[in-house]
Amino acid sequence: QILDALPGQYVGFIAISRDGSLVAASAVNSGTAVVLFTVDEAGQLTKAATIPARTPEAVAISADGTLLAFPNVANEVELWSLADPRAPVKVGSVPTDAQPVIVTFSPVSATLGIGTMSGEVSLWNVADVGSPAVLSRYRDARAEVYGLTFSPDGTAVLGSGGDERVFHWDATQPNSPAVATYDGQFGRTNDVAFVHGGTQFVATGDNGEVRSFTFGREAARRYLCESQGTSLSADEWSRYLTGIPQRDPCEGVR
Repeated sequence: QILDALPGQYVGFIAISRDGSLVAASAVNSGTAVVLFTVDEAGQLTKAATIPARTPEAVAISADGTLLAFPNVANEVELWSLADPRAPVKVGSVPTDAQPVIVTFSPVSATLGIGTMSGEVSLWNVADVGSPAVLSRYRDARAEVYGLTFSPDGTAVLGSGGDERVFHWDATQPNSPAVATYDGQFGRTNDVAFVHGGTQFVATGDNGEVRSFTFGREAARRYLCESQGTSLSADEWSRYLTGIPQRDPCEGVR
């Protein structure tokens, strides 16, 4: 099945509801709309609605499938009710200090993540769509944010973009500095996503490569310990690690 979702416009993003029953497509740059499709059990798409939009940059559907979010050039993220996908209704908006570029929803809560051209990543509680409440702001990135995603359990956020790296923030620690950064040597890092239940993530950038990374300190420790070679002898330890008591860094891991 081939559908002309946005004739004459550049479709830059799509979002799919968790149950697979809805698809949203947004036209970026000079785009003027977000289009909704319903999906039947045979996988056929039917156009349900067209939402006027001022240059939407991305689109996201909440975990429960009831809310649609997309940024626009007016420095805000629009929130639309999907209670009836054939008649979506704007129910609120989230203001941003710079042009928002990317949005994503937590898979386990009513938390919306927003990345902007200034590099700020913010998290918002949108349970009350008429009065969104900011939960956290992360300002480690200094360039535009193009990729943003939550871990499957909602406790971690990864962001990527013009800084040419991936940032990891702890979503349970408001306004905290990045837990870690990953340099994939992509150039501009355009997108990032968790895989394998959150134990790994993949990222891609302007160099055309897609690379996978082990996520989290404990997962990285397990990976290193599983591939560990011969341990240092007592003589080698004293020679190279002078003053540090000998211990097995992989104790309890293997």
